[in-house]
Amino acid sequence: MQALRPEKYEVVPIYISREGHWLTGPGLRDLKTFQSGAVADRMGIKDTLISPSTAHHGMITPPVAGLLGRNSLQKLDVVFPVLHGSHGEDGTVQGLLELTDVPYVGAV
Repeated sequence: MQALRPEKYEVVPIYISREGHWLTGPGLRDLKTFQSGAVADRMGIKDTLISPSTAHHGMITPPVAGLLGRNSLQKLDVVFPVLHGSHGEDGTVQGLLELTDVPYVGAV
């Protein structure tokens, strides 16, 4: 993420916990976030999910608080899946991206 030029690319980090929670936030750019082991408890980290709708082409992040808060939708131009372990190396996430019509990078 650090190697991509911010003036040209907007990197949106997404983390999937061992329990299957999908999280996003600027704190995921810092490796120190992962050293404590409680990623979800860090400031600025919030739940997210890949939208199941092919019309969205992105992720939905629920509001942090408030009854009248609205979900935010962020279009994803391309996903670089960097995953290890269960559901990461077996093509599960790539299958999700295929179903939702979100482009991704992968081996040929």
